[in-house]
Amino acid sequence: MIKFNKHNIVDTATGIKARVNYSLGIDVSGRKRVWIYEKNCEQNLLKIFSNSVNNSNMEIDYIEKSKVSFFEEHEYYSAAYNQVPVLNIDDY
Repeated sequence: MIKFNKHNIVDTATGIKARVNYSLGIDVSGRKRVWIYEKNCEQNLLKIFSNSVNNSNMEIDYIEKSKVSFFEEHEYYSAAYNQVPVLNIDDY
């Protein structure tokens, strides 16, 4: 089970914990999404969401591996959305 907290995400099955920030955004097609950014370069976020896809071919790929986004139809969207700071939700 993955637990979303204000400052971290924890995979309770493995004990892996990622320190994160949340952000709201809209895709170019107008779809709402929640972005989750890892605060450090440990890449624990990628370990928690191991089935996520990284289509980047950047030389500094560790930055791309430290963020995840969920669209409204994703099962984790509402759990992540509820952790976004209140000021950002009002602006959304």
